[in-house]
Amino acid sequence: MDKSKLRTIFEYEFRRGTNAAQTARNINNVFGEDATNERTVERWYARFRSGDFSLEDHPHGRPKLKVNNDELRKLVESDPSQTSAVLSQHFNVSPVTIDLHLRQIGKVKKLEKTIVADYYSLELEEMMKKLTVKQPKLVNRDKPLLLHDNAKAHSAKKTYAKLRELGLETLPHPPYSPDLAPTDYHFFLNFDNFLRGGKFNSEEAVKSAFENFAGSLSLEFFRKGLSCLPEKWQKCVDSNGEYFD
Repeated sequence: MDKSKLRTIFEYEFRRGTNAAQTARNINNVFGEDATNERTVERWYARFRSGDFSLEDHPHGRPKLKVNNDELRKLVESDPSQTSAVLSQHFNVSPVTIDLHLRQIGKVKKLEKTIVADYYSLELEEMMKKLTVKQPKLVNRDKPLLLHDNAKAHSAKKTYAKLRELGLETLPHPPYSPDLAPTDYHFFLNFDNFLRGGKFNSEEAVKSAFENFAGSLSLEFFRKGLSCLPEKWQKCVDSNGEYFD
């Protein structure tokens, strides 16, 4: 089958949210068992996730890397407090891709790092800057609402001062209710379903599975998860943090 047609199908399935394995199966069921394979689809999915939707071969047939490790190293060393999310915006790639490149250059951050009030205050400022551009209606309303748990960094005096400075109103959060986060009740719940029945023989296989899942998600997926939050929050508050169906 013509490569250009195959790659068009790769992009179509990627935008639909179909994972690499299912895409390979779909194509082979229609065009024959040797039409493509999962590894080839995964390679093109990685290219799409990096923001490169060109269907032409780069030199030597390999997708061009958007993250230059030397540039990444300089950025990290100039400001070690930068998060993967912030770095990912600089290179226009996913945070997962940044984490992989950080590992390559030996700049893996400790997972046990404590988020203190100073750092959290900076994160709040960064969040409001982004919302000003992406969701101005939220920022311009009278006292935008913020829901966060009762972690020490969130309840520190400096954090309260920053919240007042930014004009944010915080909603009550029942103690020990981490499952109010959309990442828990929506993102990771769906990720668990995505992994169900799969077998992973290496760390790289797990990373690849996560990238396939994260890269396949549409904006509607996140809208759906966030739209459930008000009702879940109200139920949690009404039940004082007790479990409910």
